Amino acid sequence: MHNLSAMAIVKAIESRELTCLEVTTHFLNRIEEHNKKLNALVEVYAREAVVQSKKIDSLTSNSSATLSGVPITIKEAFNIKNKRTTLNFGSLKNNIATENAQVVDQLIAAGAILMGKTNVPTMLADSQTNGPIYGRSNNPYNLEHSPGGSTGGGAAAVAAGLSAIEIGSDIAGSIRLPAHFCGLYALKPTEKVFSNKGHVPPLPNAQGGVMHMASVGILTKCIDDLSMVFKVLSTNEKNYSRAPIDWTFVKHKQLADAKIAWSKQFDLLGVTTEYQTKIEGFIKKISSSTLKIDEYTIPLNYKKTWRLMGELYGFLVGQDAVWLERMILKLKFSKDKGELAKGIKKGLKLDFKYYARCLKQKEELVDQIQSFFEDYDFFICPVASCAAFEHRPSLKPIYINGKSTSYLQASFGFTSVFNLSGHPSIVIPIGLQENGLPLGIQIVGPLWSDTSLLRVAKEIAALTNGFIPPEL
Repeated sequence: MHNLSAMAIVKAIESRELTCLEVTTHFLNRIEEHNKKLNALVEVYAREAVVQSKKIDSLTSNSSATLSGVPITIKEAFNIKNKRTTLNFGSLKNNIATENAQVVDQLIAAGAILMGKTNVPTMLADSQTNGPIYGRSNNPYNLEHSPGGSTGGGAAAVAAGLSAIEIGSDIAGSIRLPAHFCGLYALKPTEKVFSNKGHVPPLPNAQGGVMHMASVGILTKCIDDLSMVFKVLSTNEKNYSRAPIDWTFVKHKQLADAKIAWSKQFDLLGVTTEYQTKIEGFIKKISSSTLKIDEYTIPLNYKKTWRLMGELYGFLVGQDAVWLERMILKLKFSKDKGELAKGIKKGLKLDFKYYARCLKQKEELVDQIQSFFEDYDFFICPVASCAAFEHRPSLKPIYINGKSTSYLQASFGFTSVFNLSGHPSIVIPIGLQENGLPLGIQIVGPLWSDTSLLRVAKEIAALTNGFIPPEL
């Protein structure tokens, strides 16, 4: 049951092949059996889940609820009324939410069963998931490896069958990297498609309200589930940060008619030999289906792009920090010698004139990438430089094909570009390495092409073996 898609669970409950209580009980038993070694969920709402399941089972019809009876988990960073939101950070250990995040209300209204909250790194600021309150999460494919971050606990939960869907957030790759590390499907939509209201940060009682590049997103075990949850979260009359869009009228591009570009590296940032071989084999498979696909990288100054992303991120995390806190952060990121870290340190200076110039450069970057999509419909590239790495000290360099590589660049170099620009991106799994760890690819589309991107990603995913469950 735990390897069924969310869509299959909904259909089984609606047809009365399964009761919602049976499904919920099964997932609660999975959590009881496996969560201790994974540390994926940090709060489990067993009583509330059972009560809600019985309520759904008592209804004569569940057809109006898109996610009726689907067990889901929520990243710890989202507020749930009367529950803690700590970001795995000691200073927030007693922070109790007074209302739900907007996406939580949408999911409840759609009939989802909230199983609990999932683990995150401290302040969401790492590509591994670890912190002083909840400890470390482990990858279900190999417990000695990381499930990624910052939605690492959620990715581990979905891959291990403790949850059917995870709702996470992504400001540099925090949904897509864990999906890649845990063999899942993931969507980071066009920026502002889903509401960020009720997500922390911004920290409680924060005075600053500047927020760029961050997106709510989805992790699932199949592409159809991404589309199903997208339908729920994109239909939100209270999301005033974007114009209302009738997604049914968005042009859908068929895979056979699409012109696609692909690249195995950005500037000098490449991938491991085994990962590159896997990507090239997959591209060859796509090409054999009569699809036109060119090896061509989006023409950007990637070093400048990474620095710019880091600069804006540094400004965001520093806007409510006192001088001493910003100095500590600058010292921390001095351990990493990559362009992202250099940018973060510069952004932490909080120079407003420099910040304004960064925003102008961001607009120019968006224009450059949109110009690329005038010639190509979609772009395929790696998700990270490697598969899930072994647990390690944060910011310690990662060796790619024997070459020392910046921790942040290896983790987020391929994903953060599209946070900076706001473009939608989907990760699909393409198989396992010889050591059994998953690998994925990233498919990027033009701004506001989310539904078309989902459709093409579904056709591409049909050429893979799909989600391959870990042996727990």
